[in-house]
Amino acid sequence: MRLAEECSILDILTGGRLNVGLGRGVPRDDLKHGLDRDTAQARFEEGIELLRRAWTEDSFTYSGKAWSYVDITCRPRPLQKPHPPIYYGATSPESPTMVARRGHV
Repeated sequence: MRLAEECSILDILTGGRLNVGLGRGVPRDDLKHGLDRDTAQARFEEGIELLRRAWTEDSFTYSGKAWSYVDITCRPRPLQKPHPPIYYGATSPESPTMVARRGHV
């Protein structure tokens, strides 16, 4: 949620010109933070869903494997509607399919 709010602030400060670039990260990053690499893709997809919902819904409840929220609201909201464009860094063979399924670039 902090990322959603900070991106919203940047979108407002840039007059609605923010592009958001996301990536799952590299294996050594997971190890540094004590995260299981086998669950990285699931955490990544869950995080993208949370960003999208935070930017487009007035309030929402979410219960996932990595994050859980009850009746949470993102304030401020970004200027761009429905939300700032999301771009992905894709190096694994399954990434293009995931990106296309979500309709992002």
